[in-house]
Amino acid sequence: MIKNHIHTLEKGVHVVRDKLFRYRIIYPNKNEDGTWNWFNFLTGGSWGNIIMVFIIVCVMVGLVLAYKHDVHALVECCNSAKKPLFNLTTDWINP
Repeated sequence: MIKNHIHTLEKGVHVVRDKLFRYRIIYPNKNEDGTWNWFNFLTGGSWGNIIMVFIIVCVMVGLVLAYKHDVHALVECCNSAKKPLFNLTTDWINP
């Protein structure tokens, strides 16, 4: 059984040895003095993570805007129809 060993690479970055992947890098959310390290908290410690989150958020916003545009086009199409889809008259109820 391999025990978890923490090795410090540089200030605030640690390497942990585990069973599955051998080594992994840990970017702690708090600094040594107890204050929050906002970059590590928001990005997971790398610029690649923040870029991927930005791309995913942009795709989701694009999907919402495309859906909104399609629904608006459908409503405009229904409102601008020359004749109604159903001719519902009430003449047969009270002759």
